[in-house]
Amino acid sequence: MFFNGEEIKVIHFPHGHTDGDSVIFFTGSNVVHMGDDFFNGRFPVVDLEAGGDVEGMTKNVGDIISKLPAG
Repeated sequence: MFFNGEEIKVIHFPHGHTDGDSVIFFTGSNVVHMGDDFFNGRFPVVDLEAGGDVEGMTKNVGDIISKLPAG
């Protein structure tokens, strides 16, 4: 998909913060928008009542990190 002339990738990650999270990769800018899958300086919120899963969120964040370009 393209936004403002830049290729973006929207990837679904199941059972992390909630029962379904989407992460947006702006490929030309080397930017990733993780929404509620990223918490700076505090413990992340896992919404168990909405289908979230602590182990799933840990796996998802690891998968996201592995997709990031070096640097």
